[in-house]
Amino acid sequence: MMMKNKNAVILLFLAALTLLVLGLSLLVPKTAPVIDRDIQELELEFTPSSALPAHRHERSGALCALFGAAHAHAEEPSSPASPAPTATPLPPDQVRAYLMITVGQVTYSPIPLTQEGDYTIRQKELGRVNVIHVTPDSVTMASSTCDNQLCVGEGTVTLDNKETRILGGYIICLPNEVTLELYAAEELRALQSGASSR
Repeated sequence: MMMKNKNAVILLFLAALTLLVLGLSLLVPKTAPVIDRDIQELELEFTPSSALPAHRHERSGALCALFGAAHAHAEEPSSPASPAPTATPLPPDQVRAYLMITVGQVTYSPIPLTQEGDYTIRQKELGRVNVIHVTPDSVTMASSTCDNQLCVGEGTVTLDNKETRILGGYIICLPNEVTLELYAAEELRALQSGASSR
């Protein structure tokens, strides 16, 4: 009984936090993100999917229901006899989405999502690690060293579902101070051109 109450309190807190973030996002006009640093300055490494072992994203059913459009999926391991296909990155003119990463108070320049794979953010001095799974049109927090794992439970943000999710295009890891935001290419261009014309 005590565990159910604890879970209910956590879910209520999460729902309240989500509503607060959503409310604030509706009140604040969308402007171009303030980019503090080039992405090359972040402790970030990319592994394309062809080099990744098969993995499964596990999520709590309650969190999936709360965040909507979240889904668990499994990739079947490839047979050792057949090599994994190598994905060819999209050319720059075909990029449909960008990932914006904020760590602490620093927002890094957008990353074009050209192929499926995992980005690993390491905050060595704090012992924090976040793994972000990306495709050319989606972002998922695949794993995190945070205790509560709520960011992993927030599910996948896609170009198709970002307008209907409670957190919109965001995935937020509060304990590790990592925020991800998915932008459509045309949305980011419009925001940046609006900022440059001021």
